[in-house]
Amino acid sequence: MATALPTAVRGSGGAIIVPARLHDNIQSGFAHWLPSWTNEPAALLTAVEAAINVSRDTSRIRNDRSKMERNLA
Repeated sequence: MATALPTAVRGSGGAIIVPARLHDNIQSGFAHWLPSWTNEPAALLTAVEAAINVSRDTSRIRNDRSKMERNLA
């Protein structure tokens, strides 16, 4: 599950900027996205349960993009 923290960086259109690999998995339905932070325990529990359910379908994983590499310099 991924959620937007209150300090999340937003683009010019107001959308939250996420890494490309995460975006691919949100679009495929593998990653459960909670677009805004909440302090409500019931809402968080519901989101976690939804994330567990969608993550069981590993055929939705999209990792076609390159991984980040460590800066060895």
